[in-house]
Amino acid sequence: KINITKVNDSLSMNNNEKWDSFNHLKLILAIEGKFQISFDDEVVTQVISYKLLKLHLKKMKITFI
Repeated sequence: KINITKVNDSLSMNNNEKWDSFNHLKLILAIEGKFQISFDDEVVTQVISYKLLKLHLKKMKITFI
């Protein structure tokens, strides 16, 4: 529900009101489903920005745009 033009490395839970805890869980579940992966609970609480999310996916050897 975030305009694609606003998705960049500075996007985070802290600076976007639409990225609340509920939408964060929806995002995590969608990514897990799309890439057939599972995040540890600790990681779920750490990936609170687009940049951190990309870094964790890269560690898991998952590439995306």
